[in-house]
Amino acid sequence: MKIAATSDMHGIFPEIPKADVLCIAGDICPTHDHSFSYQRKWVLTEFCTWCQGLVRDGIVKNVVFIAGNHDWVFEDLMEKNEEAWFRSSLPEDVFYLRDSEVIIDGIRFWGTPHTPPFCDWAFNVREEGLNEIFSKIPEGIDVLISHGPPYEYWDSVDWTVRQTDPLGSKALIQHVKRAHPRYTFSGHIHTGNHVPQKVIHENKNINVVNVSLINEQYEKTYPVFECEI
Repeated sequence: MKIAATSDMHGIFPEIPKADVLCIAGDICPTHDHSFSYQRKWVLTEFCTWCQGLVRDGIVKNVVFIAGNHDWVFEDLMEKNEEAWFRSSLPEDVFYLRDSEVIIDGIRFWGTPHTPPFCDWAFNVREEGLNEIFSKIPEGIDVLISHGPPYEYWDSVDWTVRQTDPLGSKALIQHVKRAHPRYTFSGHIHTGNHVPQKVIHENKNINVVNVSLINEQYEKTYPVFECEI
């Protein structure tokens, strides 16, 4: 299976290489309006039309996406118990995951939007809560899509002059090691290193990749990641 992965598009629709599955690790909505009404309309029109076009034109066969900390609409949908309605409104072959799984051609994808607290954004949860949420990640999945990165895996902001302290989740790295997916795709830390990094645990390799699209100035900077499973 050919997989393409990106994150932190913030309203930008990049050119997508041909793939079986496109994974999007959150922060899909534009930044200029975080209101529920605007984001809901934008997701159901602009974003869904783009995804539908990718499938219709044969660029990808499926799109699997999660929310990020800027995507307030999805936290509101969760709190309003409207996620089932939202999923039913998506185009065919487009899947929204929130601590849930989809299996495509035998490959298991699990997605989670939650990140450690930062400026009181959407899906912010303290580590003890994250541990409970990430404990639901099943063992044996093939691809984990997480908006935030695991602790100390491409989770420092590159400000050119200095590196910030690690911003990833300590709970997540523990559950990544437990579940041992073949790939973990995340974003959130725009300028974290984009070179795939291996986690070796119990003689199994886990590839952790920062797939964010933009830099800290919200400019399209990084290519869409590609891999084979």
